[in-house]
Amino acid sequence: MATEIPAWPAPIQHSLEEALDYIGSALWDMVDKAKAALVPTPTRVVHVNPGRQVPWDECCVGQLAGRVLTVTPFTGPRGSSALACGVTEWIVTLGISIIRCVATVNDNGVAPTTKEMDADGLQMTRDLANLQRVIQCHPAVRTLGAWNPQGNQGGCGGGEWTFQIRVPVCPCGDH
Repeated sequence: MATEIPAWPAPIQHSLEEALDYIGSALWDMVDKAKAALVPTPTRVVHVNPGRQVPWDECCVGQLAGRVLTVTPFTGPRGSSALACGVTEWIVTLGISIIRCVATVNDNGVAPTTKEMDADGLQMTRDLANLQRVIQCHPAVRTLGAWNPQGNQGGCGGGEWTFQIRVPVCPCGDH
């Protein structure tokens, strides 16, 4: 049974001795599209964060980031396949987050106004909607997960969409 190659950006391959990287390619493409869709446009963009947690380095310029949450084997409805590793495809859960400045208690201990908090909340829902459209309309996405707001910390707040893509199993041996 031949594994179908998805109709989304070509996988990255640095040399013939390395596997095809479908995950990095798809996430990079989605983060680029997300950057173009967000208003105001975030200045700090991390296409593929190299760990599970994205550090909140520069939220006041807008920080957009992609990350890999899990990679899980799918073995098919009968629990196995004829492929060498027994895996039919990989189900990859990804996340794209946006963090921005939010109003906070100032140096004099004065809480933000209702108007400031409403503006921050509306920016979050605007970002939520724009990211949702990019993700759900991308050809690599198979399942849209959930929007997870991030707790405000140090004057930063925002959230992350999670979603799944399916990646074909790279064959063993020759490419």
